[in-house]
Amino acid sequence: MKLPCLIVRRGLVALAFALFSLGAGSVRADAPRIAASIPPLHSLASAVMADVAPVALLLPAGHSPHEGGLAPSTLRDMAGADLVLWSGPGLEAGLVRAIGQLPAEQVITLTLEDGLHLLPPGGGEGEGENHAHDHGQDDDHGHDHGHDHGAGEGAAVDPHLWLSSENALAIVDRLVDWLVVSDVDNAARYRDNGAHLRGEIEDLRNEIDARIAGVRELPFIVFHDAYRYFVEEYGLNQAAAVTLNPVRVPGARRLSGLRALVQSDNVLCVFAEPQFEPRALAVIREGSGARTGILDPLGVGLETGPTLWFQLMRAMGESLAGCLSGGGS
Repeated sequence: MKLPCLIVRRGLVALAFALFSLGAGSVRADAPRIAASIPPLHSLASAVMADVAPVALLLPAGHSPHEGGLAPSTLRDMAGADLVLWSGPGLEAGLVRAIGQLPAEQVITLTLEDGLHLLPPGGGEGEGENHAHDHGQDDDHGHDHGHDHGAGEGAAVDPHLWLSSENALAIVDRLVDWLVVSDVDNAARYRDNGAHLRGEIEDLRNEIDARIAGVRELPFIVFHDAYRYFVEEYGLNQAAAVTLNPVRVPGARRLSGLRALVQSDNVLCVFAEPQFEPRALAVIREGSGARTGILDPLGVGLETGPTLWFQLMRAMGESLAGCLSGGGS
């Protein structure tokens, strides 16, 4: 008769699971379940939740937030979360419908937060002219059509707000405030994590500031208009962006204008992004001495987790300083 053996095996499995649970550090089954939309936000949230519980990542590296289509696991993570952290509809358009089904108190929409420094969408002189209509291609008529990554409340600001140390500090503080109320048992841990993070963010800001001190005034062009928070914080000279939205193709007149800009303003570097290989950049650089570099606003090539935001920001400073000082290709 095999029943007693089956009972014994089940008992051993249950015992092993119990021992594993007891030995899993301070991770608690009843800790708040947090989900974050993209790797940089997931990184900051994971650092605040360190030694308490993991954070679910809704849009992993390689899944552009500019595009729709959600995996079933993403929908499950959202439905089971006590709090969802995202930039807003101006970036993560694919999440809009699912987040709209959640109670407002379970969502932090960063582009609606009062405590963050928010910039208007691209479209200013030298950065946003001649950008796209909603027809899949940048136009050639010189009109400013604004940032078209999504629709709805919260879309009228530049959503790439995590590329500011000031905003990273505000995000950490916002999460700590929410967690110490929602999880009193771990409140001291959240406060400690937050204090440690604030020190690390300040140190990194000073490190990047020193690294790029000699190249602040040197002009460069980026492929995707995603870096205005970083540019403003460190006083850099971004001459132009090829496109507001990386999934849209710049028109011929736009490319011609940028090519002339490279020549007239002695643009030193033209930056691509790892997830996009725009042939447009070769056209823009043709006949000039402009070098090429890579900027990665999402941390596509980095391991997700609490250190990703720091690695992303440090790599951006290194890439800008390296290319502008003569280290590009």
